[in-house]
This record gives sequence, C-alpha cells and structure tokens, in this order.
Amino acid sequence: MAFIILNGKITKKEEAGTELPAIEDAFLISQKIWFGFGGIPLFIENIKILLRQLDSVNMPLPDELKNIRELMRLTKRMLNKNRFYRSGYIYFQFFLKENKINTLVSGKSLNGLDFPSDEKGLLTCFSNQIKYSRNKFNNYAFYNKILWDVAMNELQGTYYKNTIILNEKDMVCECPYANIFMLNNDKIITPSPSSGCYIDLLRQIVIEATKKTGITTMEQENITKNDLLEMDEVFIAGESTGINWILGIGNKRFLHYHSPKIYREINKYLKQKVN
Repeated sequence: MAFIILNGKITKKEEAGTELPAIEDAFLISQKIWFGFGGIPLFIENIKILLRQLDSVNMPLPDELKNIRELMRLTKRMLNKNRFYRSGYIYFQFFLKENKINTLVSGKSLNGLDFPSDEKGLLTCFSNQIKYSRNKFNNYAFYNKILWDVAMNELQGTYYKNTIILNEKDMVCECPYANIFMLNNDKIITPSPSSGCYIDLLRQIVIEATKKTGITTMEQENITKNDLLEMDEVFIAGESTGINWILGIGNKRFLHYHSPKIYREINKYLKQKVN
C-alpha cells in the first residue's frame, strides 16, 4: 500500500513519517470495513458505528467524520490510487492524545472478488476467557479487542484456528471478532444480545439471508456447551473476519450444508448494496 489518508488528506505512506509519531501512546478507536463489488457496501453504516463509539467515550468528533459523503469519496480515491480494484479491507483509526485527534485511514487488498469465506472449515475449542454479559460496551470492537486478542493468543502452538467465548454464566457468547450461528433441525440459533455477545453489522445481514433460504432464526440467551455440541452445523460471521464454517470443536465434527447457501445470499445482498 503506497497511499493513506492522514488527517483528511491523501498522502504517500513513506512521506507521513513526520506526523505519525503523534499517534504513539494514544487512545485508539478503530473500525475495519470490507470493500468489494466495485464499492464499499456498508460504509455509511460503519461510520455511524464509529460515531457511536466516539460518543460513548466522549471523544471529540474529528473533522473527517462531519461530512460522510466527502469521506467516502476520499476513501474511494485512496483505494483507486493504491489500485485496490478487487476487494479488501479499509482500516479507520482515530488516535486521541492530549485532546488532539489524529485520523489514519489505510487499506489492504484481497485476491478474491466475493466476501471472505473459509470453505475448508476451522477447528475450534472453548476459550479460557470470560465475557461479562452486562457491560454496556459489549457491542463495540474497541472494548472487546484485548479480550479477543488474548483468547486468540491462547491458541498458539495448537491446531485450533479459532475459539468460542462463554459469558460469566457459562453460556455461549461469541468468537473473537465474530458472531456464532448454530443450525439444528433446519433452524439457526444465535446468542441473543442479553448474552453479552458482540453485535456487528453482519449479524443482522446473516439473519436476513437465512430467511431467504427458508431457515428460521432464533435468538437465545442460555446456550450451553452441550447445546452447541449437539448442533448439526456451526459457522461464525463478522465483517472483519468473513464467513467461516466450523469443522469441529475438539473431537466433535459438524456438517457443511446450509452455510454455503446463506453465504451466497450474503454476497447477493452486498452486491445489491453497491448497485
């Protein structure tokens, strides 16, 4: 990546060094946004989430967020200057230090055209980390990041690629950076917001996509480990992680039947959003 947006201006990354030290040791709010199908399908929705996060911690509003349409134009121009024409991710970062905000927008390209997905399946386990269900910041990525990163770091040296986080009641909550969806008897079950689960934009999109495949979706607060292990099929979904089918939890193995159909509907929706 050759170009970034620094404090509202597109600049070459190599020329931004003199300004970047101002972000060291700063408080960070960030958002990771997928782009593809010739546009940024969830741009406005993600910016609104950023605004809510900034407001939740009384962080001053950066000038760049005062004109969302102009910010989108600038972001698309940055992607074009980097020749990111297929798909990838945009990283919005807002650094607060000594009552001053520095804004950094960067990007990363992916090889595929569609929304990211892992068709091979992931082996997972249950995390040692605990999510507290009653925290008002549970919906925000910046608050969950340390918990998620610690949970993923626990997997170092193992053959597990992801982990399932329970809440303080030992109920299924989420996976790092993603919501979890479980299929049983042609019904999808996902933890309800009262479980303390993270809720990103893709969660509702998945729920709507399942309706189009004829599958009923249910939200439940009290999903136990045993409930999860009795499911037929499990997948996780997050805008920053993509759609990932769970091959197994420990020695338990799952089917891979409904999630590809749901994935196709998600791609249709995102493509229509661009058009």
